[in-house]
Amino acid sequence: MDNKHRGFAVLTIVMVLSIASIAYTTNMAYLQLMDNKVLSNYYTNSEAFINAESGINLVLNKLTSPINAHEMLSQLPFTYSTPDHLSLAYEVSVTSLTNNKLAISSTGYSSDKSALRIISLEVYYDVDFDLPNAPLLSNGRLSLNSTDTINDGCEGVSPDECLSPGNIADNIVTSQPDVSLNEQNLALCPDNKGVEEQAVYGELVDVEGASRIQEVKQQQWGNAASFSNAIFDQISPIDDIKNSRSLFESTFAVTWADAKQHFIESEQVAYIDMRYGNAMDCSHQLSQLEETISIIYIEGDCQISPLDVASSPLSGEQHFTVGSTESPKMVFMEGGTFIAPQDTQSTVIGMLYLLPDSETLIDSSDHLLSQDGLQQSSQQLNQQQAVNLSGITVNGALLSEYSCSYTQSLEGGNRLTSDDLSVRYDKQVLKTLYQKIAVLPSASHYQLVAGTWRDF
Repeated sequence: MDNKHRGFAVLTIVMVLSIASIAYTTNMAYLQLMDNKVLSNYYTNSEAFINAESGINLVLNKLTSPINAHEMLSQLPFTYSTPDHLSLAYEVSVTSLTNNKLAISSTGYSSDKSALRIISLEVYYDVDFDLPNAPLLSNGRLSLNSTDTINDGCEGVSPDECLSPGNIADNIVTSQPDVSLNEQNLALCPDNKGVEEQAVYGELVDVEGASRIQEVKQQQWGNAASFSNAIFDQISPIDDIKNSRSLFESTFAVTWADAKQHFIESEQVAYIDMRYGNAMDCSHQLSQLEETISIIYIEGDCQISPLDVASSPLSGEQHFTVGSTESPKMVFMEGGTFIAPQDTQSTVIGMLYLLPDSETLIDSSDHLLSQDGLQQSSQQLNQQQAVNLSGITVNGALLSEYSCSYTQSLEGGNRLTSDDLSVRYDKQVLKTLYQKIAVLPSASHYQLVAGTWRDF
């Protein structure tokens, strides 16, 4: 081969090798670019996923904090977006599916907003309150007949839930029976017999063998609820809850003297004054209340008109009912009780709190004090320190501030009654009530709903 052909062959080989090298380099660059894109996509998607998880964790953390859970649950549907200047970028929304079930959806973004991931799941949540620890609590002596009914309740939950720990009241009855009563007051507390065990439905002892009919010593009632309701904004809480003077203080952490005026003046409280004969039927006024009203304050006896009485479709029993399981009520009655036609039950779904005419009728030395400028007579005082619970049904909890709370048929005037007392503890009803009147929860927790986690 001559030099001319040899040079052409070399040139051809060089060109082929150059083209191959360029192709190889281009391919390598392309592969590297693709790798970079894959890594970038992986990184941005991972970043978006982590941010979406942060939104989920935000909600779950709120559900473990009583105050934060209360704030979030009170404004459902809840939505939160991170500020623009933060490196974390997500938007999380929470909606209610049922009374205790939430749907959580969190959308996370990468820092350059080129990628997004969505995570959704469902959770069961539960908040606990400092509820009354028994169906019936009395700041004095109790005298109940064997025909009365005090039980553990579970009316507001399913049979399975009823058997789980925490749904049964800690105690059946809690009272302070060592309150001093003179002979006339003792006469108003029939036989001074306490609680007949036949009236109690359920176990009389707890798992440790202690009696569930508890007597309070030195006013140690338990934990008081903390309210965020505007009704309590102007009321100073008591300093030492452990040394509270009354059941009321141990329930609400404020004194009744401070609370009363705010209660009856608040637009959120239905005030019914039955102390005068020209007042409209109490039952008619109660039936006209708006559903949004959760707190009712009644002074004097609440007369139940036969026109407002209903007949149960199941048992046929006659009853007048205040509240419902969806909208329970907190009913305060000062200086009175329900007065209903014979064989008619007056039912409260929620909490019924009975108080004497005045908490300052007796000072610490048992001396009579004046009320409305008038000296109270011994007879008046005795009558105001005892209350007849006959004919009352409570689905939730019944609390009494009277020195003596009893059930007995009373004949004379319009007080003829032979109906028994029935108190059924209902934790779910009490929880619903406390939520409606903005009580701060004492604990909060959640549980993931199996099979509901989705990420895409």
